[in-house]
Amino acid sequence: MATRREPARRRPTKSTRLRARVTFLSALAEGLSVTLSAERACIGRDTAYDWRARDAEFLRAWESAIEQGTDLLEDEARRRAVDGIPNPVYQGGQRVGTVQMYSDRLLELLLRARRPAVYRERQSVEHSGPNGGPLQHESVEPRPAMAPAEWLRAHGVDIEAIAHGVGPAARAADQRTPG
Repeated sequence: MATRREPARRRPTKSTRLRARVTFLSALAEGLSVTLSAERACIGRDTAYDWRARDAEFLRAWESAIEQGTDLLEDEARRRAVDGIPNPVYQGGQRVGTVQMYSDRLLELLLRARRPAVYRERQSVEHSGPNGGPLQHESVEPRPAMAPAEWLRAHGVDIEAIAHGVGPAARAADQRTPG
């Protein structure tokens, strides 16, 4: 029985690779993720990262596209925070209008990004000893590790009774069993 051979995969042409790179970088510049940009360019995500690692010019273009995309995302965040977005209002199952919804959280994030010294969260943690004095540090000698059986014995556990099924629970069960 003859086996059918798969046709050999041709390597992409130089123009195909160039078109894929341009499509990928354009998608990044629109604010898409690396994954979605790679899908749009019909390439694997790893291919894009390989190109970035091996080609300094592509790396610079990638970084520029990321900046452009981030600017677009920031503009959209500002629009939603300041201008708001229309949200439909329904009454009795019918759409009766819209109300403008604003995002305080997006506005907060934008302010923190622009002026972190002014809008950052301020937290301070102080540790002190008794009556507000300095902390006291004690050095503790490490104890040698114990085998589990030694630890059990040191804590009053009768491991022989456990091993032979003789213990308070076993004795109580024996006493309840009619003989």
